Amino acid sequence: MPEVTISLSPSQRQKLVLVLGMHRSGTSCLTGLLEDIGFSAGKVDRWDPFNHKGNREDERVNRLNNALLQTANFAWNAPPPLTWDVEQAVSPAEER
Repeated sequence: MPEVTISLSPSQRQKLVLVLGMHRSGTSCLTGLLEDIGFSAGKVDRWDPFNHKGNREDERVNRLNNALLQTANFAWNAPPPLTWDVEQAVSPAEER
């Protein structure tokens, strides 16, 4: 596994909030809303060509995410395949 180190000062460790979610799941929106009420997201992207409000990602966390995916031979744009077995699905009406 590629080595990724995230160094935090003691004061940063006490205040760490990590917002995780898959691609296009609303994490940028959530982090932006938290910033609007006073939360400091630190050194995050606040603008990029594909998201003018920024994706609110810390590059260190992004590298960690990519390293984890790489260990399983996946990437953010090549996730694990989703398998769906209709026979395993149970609707709420069937649970009663």
